[in-house]
Amino acid sequence: MDEFRVLSSAGSRVMVEIVLHEGRNRIVRRLLGAAGFDVQRLVRVRVGSVSLGDLRPGRWRQLSRVEIGELYSAVAL
Repeated sequence: MDEFRVLSSAGSRVMVEIVLHEGRNRIVRRLLGAAGFDVQRLVRVRVGSVSLGDLRPGRWRQLSRVEIGELYSAVAL
């Protein structure tokens, strides 16, 4: 199920959390644009059950066996 939650707002700036079950190309920008909002910045914090934590942009890390198993389970493999 998709979810939407306002985390904070200050003046004309609003920070929201959006949880999608399917990530289509530019879907967040299109959805918020249709609602009249201009997206300034997007930050991905999790992919499936794998949290990105403090991983910096452009960096990568090895997945644990548990994380790999959870991703396989999510797609029924």
